[in-house]
Amino acid sequence: MKIPTSLVLLLGGSNVALSLPTDCPPVSLDATTNVWKNYTLAINPAYRARVLAAADRIKDEELQKQARKVADVGTFFWVDNITAVSALEKAVSNVSCNSIFGIVLQGLNTGADCATPGFRKIDPDTYQNDFVDPLAKIIKSHPTSAFALLLEPYTLPAIIANSTLFPCQNLSQTYYRPLVTYALQTLGSLPNLVIYLDAGHGGNLGFDYNMRPAAEDLSAVYVSANRPSQVRGIAVNTNGYNSWDMSPGEFSTTREGTRNYALNEKQYIQRLTAQIKKLGLPVPYHTIADMSRAGVQGLRERWENWCNVNGAGFGRRPGTEDLGLGPDLIDAIVWVKNGGVSDGASEPLLAGEGDGYGAYNEFCGRVDAYRPAPRRGEWMQGYFEDLIRYARPDFCEKPDCWW
Repeated sequence: MKIPTSLVLLLGGSNVALSLPTDCPPVSLDATTNVWKNYTLAINPAYRARVLAAADRIKDEELQKQARKVADVGTFFWVDNITAVSALEKAVSNVSCNSIFGIVLQGLNTGADCATPGFRKIDPDTYQNDFVDPLAKIIKSHPTSAFALLLEPYTLPAIIANSTLFPCQNLSQTYYRPLVTYALQTLGSLPNLVIYLDAGHGGNLGFDYNMRPAAEDLSAVYVSANRPSQVRGIAVNTNGYNSWDMSPGEFSTTREGTRNYALNEKQYIQRLTAQIKKLGLPVPYHTIADMSRAGVQGLRERWENWCNVNGAGFGRRPGTEDLGLGPDLIDAIVWVKNGGVSDGASEPLLAGEGDGYGAYNEFCGRVDAYRPAPRRGEWMQGYFEDLIRYARPDFCEKPDCWW
C-alpha cells in the first residue's frame, strides 16, 4: 500500500507543502504498458524553487497567483552537465508514491549541436563514468521511486537534418549509436525506469528524406543494446514550440510546409510510427510529447527557430486525456522544458567566453528570439512572466485575465 505523508519544506524562500513517501513498495514498471495511466509527472523541486522565487518578484497579484500554479506542474529534471548529476540525488529524495520522476539525460550535445561552431564531442569515458554510471547508481538506490528517462535530446535530429555538413557526417555510426547503446545497456533493465529515445519533432525529422534514417537509427541503437526491456518508445517536441494538433499547421503555407506533411506533432507521430511499421523495425514507438512551451503558434520566422521564441506561452498540461491518438501511439503529454530557463544568450557578449555549454548560438540572436536573454541555463524573469500571460490553456481563475 502506498502511504504518502505531507510535510512542509522550505524551498526558494517559500513554504511549500509537498507529499513525501514514507512506505512506498518497490517499483516494477511494465514497459509494455502506459505507466502514465498510474503515475503523474513528479514536481521537479529545483524548478519549483526557481518558479516560487520568480513569483515572489512579480508585482501583479493575479500574475503572481498564476505563477505559483506553475510551481505545481510536474516537469523533467535536466542532467546536461556534470554538476547536475550530483544535484539529481537531492532532487529525487522526495518523490511521492504516485508520481514518476522525469529525467533528461543530455550528455552528447552539451550546448551546441554538430551544425554549430560551439559543438564538441564528449569523451566516451566521461560520458560513461560521469553521466550514465552515476545516473544508474542513483536510480538503483531509489527502488521505491518510479522514473521516466528521456535520452539524448537534439543529438540524432541534428545529425540527420544536417547530414551533408562535414562536422555531422558519420556521427550517427561513430558517436550517437555507440554511446547511446552503452546508456541503454546500463539503464535499460532497471525495473523502476522507463526510457524514451528522443525523436526530434515534425519540423526537423518530419520530412520524408529524414524520417527513414531517423527510424533506422532509433531501431539500430535499440537492437545493438539487445532490445532492453525498459525502453518504452520515443519522445517528440522536446523543448519545442510545435502545436499538438493545429490544422492546417503553423507552417503549412511555407516552402518547408509544402515538403513536409508532419505539420503538427500529432501528424508527426502518426507518420514516424507508420514508417517504423512499414520498415518492419523492432523499436517501440509509444510516445511522449513535450507541450511545455507550445501554447501559442505563429511566432517563428522559420520552422527551424528554436531559441527563446518571443511571445511563447505555456502549453497543454501533462496528462493522458483527450489526446486524439490510439493508445498504441501516444502515452502522455509532458512538460520537459523548464519554462523560464534560457535556451541561450541573445548576444555574444552575454554568452561570455568559451564553447560547449552556454556558448553563443546564432539562433538565439534571430529576430523572433526574446531579448535580452542570458546564457543557457540562467533564469529569464520577463520571459517566464510572458509564458504565464500567453499560456493556453491559461492559469487564470477569472474570466477577464487577458493582459
